[in-house]
Amino acid sequence: MKLTTTFEQLHKAGACDDGHRKLAKYLGGVTKYGKTKPINIITILDSNGLDDCLWVIDITANRKTRIYIGAKFAESILPILEEKYPNSRGPRDCINACFDFCNGKIGQRELDAARSAVKRITAKSAATAAAGSVGCAAWSAVDSAAAKAAELRKQEKIIREFFN
Repeated sequence: MKLTTTFEQLHKAGACDDGHRKLAKYLGGVTKYGKTKPINIITILDSNGLDDCLWVIDITANRKTRIYIGAKFAESILPILEEKYPNSRGPRDCINACFDFCNGKIGQRELDAARSAVKRITAKSAATAAAGSVGCAAWSAVDSAAAKAAELRKQEKIIREFFN
């Protein structure tokens, strides 16, 4: 799947000045590159990094794509979630529900039920289990800096595989 945006779209969406300038410099300037010429999401990942890339996915991709990517992020840290919640199938079931929703196998009501079940499981911890958007679907179940860095590398890999 290809996901693109343009400088014009980024401006309209309220891209931060620093991120906008960084991308423009990477692409040789807005005027030279073109305000309406498509910019691939992978270019933004390479130029600006994961945070800006996730923001662009969040404002550009359709809802099912955002849910799917979020579920892929969560799936990449599923071993950590299952270690943290060894007696619960909630995280796995929620991830599977996200994929089923994206593939048209279940509706919004079933997806909401799966998300609610995981929220109940994780309510007493630092983990959050909302799988509705890219930014919150990659649950913050990791505490150490090394584990967080590994999670971010996995997220970059998932974006490269999905949008390349």
